[in-house]
Amino acid sequence: MSVLLKEIKRIRPEAAPVLERAGYHTDSEIQSLTREDLHELFPGCQKLKLRKTVFEIIHKQKRTDVLLKELKDFIPHDSLRAALNSNGVLVDYLPILKEMKTQLENVQNFLEAHIGLLEEFTKNQNQKPDNGSLRDISTSGSSGPMVLYGCQTTGPPPGAQGTDTSQGAQGECFTSISPQDYQEDFPSVAKVMYQKIVSGKNFDADAQLLAKVKAQVPYGVQLIESDQDSEIIIVFCTISSRVGTDVEAAMSKVKDNKPVILVLMHHSHEAKNTSPRILTEYPQLVLKVSVFFHDTVHGLLKCHQNDNAASMIQNKLLEYSIQGRKDTRGNALGGGGRDSGATAPATDGGGSSIFSFLTGRK
Repeated sequence: MSVLLKEIKRIRPEAAPVLERAGYHTDSEIQSLTREDLHELFPGCQKLKLRKTVFEIIHKQKRTDVLLKELKDFIPHDSLRAALNSNGVLVDYLPILKEMKTQLENVQNFLEAHIGLLEEFTKNQNQKPDNGSLRDISTSGSSGPMVLYGCQTTGPPPGAQGTDTSQGAQGECFTSISPQDYQEDFPSVAKVMYQKIVSGKNFDADAQLLAKVKAQVPYGVQLIESDQDSEIIIVFCTISSRVGTDVEAAMSKVKDNKPVILVLMHHSHEAKNTSPRILTEYPQLVLKVSVFFHDTVHGLLKCHQNDNAASMIQNKLLEYSIQGRKDTRGNALGGGGRDSGATAPATDGGGSSIFSFLTGRK
């Protein structure tokens, strides 16, 4: 007698003979039964509870710990250990499970962050702003994000056209400018000209990392790849043997004496805590970061280490921004780069004046 049939006979003894007479003897045959089949086998409203009980027995899922115990009892310990060695069939199973766990944690962090953000908006949507905060934002006749200018009693920035000004109770005001007006009055706040050098195969992880960097840059900043007019060079070095040997091969492709951001590309199933050693033999290095990629995910891993590396690269690039055009008051927007006379920055990936100007962060 099958396991399911024994379970049904134990809980509802009157149902087992009916299933046997209908030709359902094995577990697979019993598991194929649908609610409609059970209704035909046990008709009538008085058999509703019986049908429900039998259906739950058939489709009951075992707890994870029970399944794992059965698996452990089924597979001999020596066979399982052999399957996990370097040539075993399960050699990639453990890293895949860890990678799935990391991705699930990232999804959970994403959901928690957005839930918290929406709850905060819900909590504060009816609260009045304090003195010195935003009084009103006019979005009539415009689309997309707004660029805001705060002031106390001086009014909007001179020369800014097509603006809406909202006056506060104590003389403070805020002026909202649409993206179209922003482009007319403050075009090309800053540009970062960079050169990209790729050494080794990385399954397009270098392009994916640059896409993350560009997605984080402040509004009005442009990252432009250029081999001729670059201010800084980004070297993507895949670590395939020894770090020193691979870095030497990658740096040999740098022909100009320009600042270099070195990105160490590690082929790994999961991100690891690494500290790139100081490479004093390359004085033009201004930043070194480590990122992780793998062919099973077709490039860059989704992890905090890669996110942090993208932020550090973005901050360092902004230090080499070329000043854009001046605003109507004659003040230059943007900083760093050859137009500002900036010296070589430190290796910690810190921010820049243009970054602070556009985001309010340091």
